[in-house]
Amino acid sequence: MNQSVSGKRITEPDDKRITTWGRVLRSLKLDEMPQLLNIIKGDMVFVGPRPEVPEYVIANQFKYLNVIRPGLSDFASILLRDESRILMEVEDQYTYHDLLRLKCDIADYYVERKMGYITDITIVIYTALSIIFPQIINKSFIIPQLKNDLPQWSGFIKKHCN
Repeated sequence: MNQSVSGKRITEPDDKRITTWGRVLRSLKLDEMPQLLNIIKGDMVFVGPRPEVPEYVIANQFKYLNVIRPGLSDFASILLRDESRILMEVEDQYTYHDLLRLKCDIADYYVERKMGYITDITIVIYTALSIIFPQIINKSFIIPQLKNDLPQWSGFIKKHCN
């Protein structure tokens, strides 16, 4: 099991395991490209909730996996694009489990209310644009929609995901 300097399996912004080249790959999200093999094999889809670190998973939170396979991108992966920075900002108030609940709520929202071809195409476009313009995509498209549809998270989203 790989552990960061702090002993966490989740990488942090100053994680010593990430090389300079690795930071570039991560910032452009190119480190996700090997998952295309999982898509080709049929284990994953392009649009769907991101797979999680098994040690952090609470099975009853992942009911949506009975409906859809894990994916390469979704609203949560765009919104929480800089997850390690967000975790560092909120470490006194929120844990990774709190962030995981947010991701699960967003996945449930997608499955229950938004799943469909138009939404999937929109997510693919937002994903591509978020690599170049992450703040613009979050502020203009993702945040306004999720703040209204997930009111229990609106304060967190507004404060930490801009």
